[in-house]
Amino acid sequence: MISIKKLQVFSSIAKHGNLTAAAAELYLSKAAVSQALSELETQLTAPLFDRVHPRLKLNQQGKLLQPLADEVLSRVADIEQLFQQQQLHSCGWEPVKPLVITYCHC
Repeated sequence: MISIKKLQVFSSIAKHGNLTAAAAELYLSKAAVSQALSELETQLTAPLFDRVHPRLKLNQQGKLLQPLADEVLSRVADIEQLFQQQQLHSCGWEPVKPLVITYCHC
């Protein structure tokens, strides 16, 4: 079964075009990102990126996966948000708008 983590790795690599930036965004090592991508490509029996050193560019198979991965990740975020809101309400907490602090370098 394809894990959410592997879809997050795929999506981040597609967004950034390289493993280093994807690893930084996901707070993972570059090796962990590379391994997750390799496992996903093995599971799907298809490469998802064209490797043009040092960039990774979505190939046709990756372009097929991208909207589906984005949809799954969006649904996961919706589920997490729904249950976080329900937990707050059941504890008597009401969600509030985040405090935004701006700083002028004048």
